[in-house]
Amino acid sequence: MVVALVYKQLLLRFSSRKDEIDTLFTWWFTVSLTANKRTLTINLPPPELTTCKELFSTPQIPWTLSLKVPRKALGATCLLPARCTATQMLMELSLQDQEYCRDLTTQLLDRSLYECEELGLSTSQSGTHADLNSRRWKKLQSHPDVTLYADRSPGSNWLPVMNRGDWEQPIAVTSFGEIKCSLDDLLLALVSPNMATIKLRGVLMGRRPEANLKLMPIVTPTQASPFEFLGVAQFVNTQHWPLTMFVDPREMVLVLATGEVVTANGRRFGYEIILSVPLLKSAMTRTQVVETRVFWEQNDGSVGMYSKLIVDIRTRLPESVKQAMLCRGVMRFWKFIPRSVETKNLRWCLKRRKALVRDIRPPYQVTGPVRCGGCSFSTLKPQDGSSRRRNQNRCELCEVWLCSKSSCRSACQMTAVVRDEANICQKDIAVCPRCRAFVRSQSAANIARSELLR
Repeated sequence: MVVALVYKQLLLRFSSRKDEIDTLFTWWFTVSLTANKRTLTINLPPPELTTCKELFSTPQIPWTLSLKVPRKALGATCLLPARCTATQMLMELSLQDQEYCRDLTTQLLDRSLYECEELGLSTSQSGTHADLNSRRWKKLQSHPDVTLYADRSPGSNWLPVMNRGDWEQPIAVTSFGEIKCSLDDLLLALVSPNMATIKLRGVLMGRRPEANLKLMPIVTPTQASPFEFLGVAQFVNTQHWPLTMFVDPREMVLVLATGEVVTANGRRFGYEIILSVPLLKSAMTRTQVVETRVFWEQNDGSVGMYSKLIVDIRTRLPESVKQAMLCRGVMRFWKFIPRSVETKNLRWCLKRRKALVRDIRPPYQVTGPVRCGGCSFSTLKPQDGSSRRRNQNRCELCEVWLCSKSSCRSACQMTAVVRDEANICQKDIAVCPRCRAFVRSQSAANIARSELLR
């Protein structure tokens, strides 16, 4: 409760700086925090030190700070360590445990495909789902591309793969919708066969970085099946401030499965399955979750999706509040897909820009006015100056000059995952419209296969 008191005092004194205060408290809960005679010892990364000192230098805040920079200070946008050894990240599963995970994912996939066929979803060409039986399906939320429901059927919150000894109060939300991308692009966004892609997904979805993350691959991608993956991940999940005051860190042991199947009638489906499993027991409280998603291509080029999310929420909250919490998680996933596709495509192009230079670099201009690669603004001024300024005003891929107009800068920005000293971080970089179109046109399957050769 000491932390809550400090938080309230800061908000009363600096009400206009709530975002900065929330950021600081996020870091405090990420690392150790002790309180002794109004003295706080806090580990902070360098970007937050200035703000923290400024806030606590006010006489109205009666706290003495002991600030400490971690040996490996992580920035606020850091995704994962640049180097991590396999012995730190891998765990061991018996052959029996691996077969158990295969059986569970197969059962869930078969059930999801059956439910799609039962509801007639994979054959429907409509992006809306108004034809669902309202007596069975209670509409929770409706968005342009997705509708979320609660199934009123008895026992719909329970699945055969759920161990009733581990679950107490399962809450389920079912969603139907469509995503504006190809099936290959969607599978590329989802497949997470290593530590880096798992952490990348967490950050792109707005979650706190997973602590003590370990991974045991069971089935890995191949040239023939570049999107297929099955593995078990173990990590500690923490919440954002202020939920950290009410929800303790929870351990999660999840089966992660992605891939594609072709049914007997020749229909191609993609899938993603996330499932809590009772393996690697420990004393820490665990969160139980089941997520099943099935995808199929539609005639208009979009991808249809059927998804079911079940979470064991053991709090004394109304069911409607719990359902609203799950709905927010579903919508975060919807926003994550295009961000993940663009991030992975851009990262692939940045790694190979030397090999791609002939495809992306425009014809060299010898004389005449220099034209901006974003808005075609012309200037006769030489584009010299410091090397740092030249780099800031050029496309990261083709190195074409970009003007400094705000409208052009905003239109020529993409979020990349880049290496910054010992970390991999998110960063907005300049990319001209021509290269942006090139990035988005890359084959998802080729990108996934090329990652296997690293």
